[in-house]
Amino acid sequence: VTALSAQSREGQPTTSGELLVAAAERFGDRIALSFLPDPARPDVSEDYSYRRLVDSIGRAASWFRARGINRGDVVAYALPNSAMTHIVLWGAEAAGTVMAINPALAAAQIIGLLKAVDARLVVTTPALAATLSGDGCAVETVLVDDLAAGLERQPDGTALLLEPKRDDLASFFCTGGTTGAPKVAMRTHDTETGNVQA
Repeated sequence: VTALSAQSREGQPTTSGELLVAAAERFGDRIALSFLPDPARPDVSEDYSYRRLVDSIGRAASWFRARGINRGDVVAYALPNSAMTHIVLWGAEAAGTVMAINPALAAAQIIGLLKAVDARLVVTTPALAATLSGDGCAVETVLVDDLAAGLERQPDGTALLLEPKRDDLASFFCTGGTTGAPKVAMRTHDTETGNVQA
């Protein structure tokens, strides 16, 4: 894929939200995401059409916004790979800035990363939430199952996906930490969509 200059990207999505909404409009009920909850049962999948995925992401953005998350506020997640992980990632990125954290890291490392970016809240599993609270994590912890259960009660948040601007900070991702503690890399929405071609 060739990186496009700003001039040649005229009319192309410049934020992750614009890209997601455009994909839902273009591909509708086609499958965007399939998750296999049980690797021993490849015939059983949790499927999201583009339309359903964008609706779920918008509701997650609305859920975060209702909890006071705005541009510049950081929502972290430390989750295993699942369909909800994608919904949390893109929903948090629409409402504020998202930070992905490897849930296999030690609690002290996770807490250090949360402090480094001044995270407002972290979405995680019950087991990791218990570990973090036991290590004195001062960041609000949200259980992913609680968020998932609350999405149906949220209003349509698709408009929130279109709020960010191309130069807004979209995400923090940690490097592998092969030479020491993980470092935090910052990405703007424009960086995330820089290779988009129609």
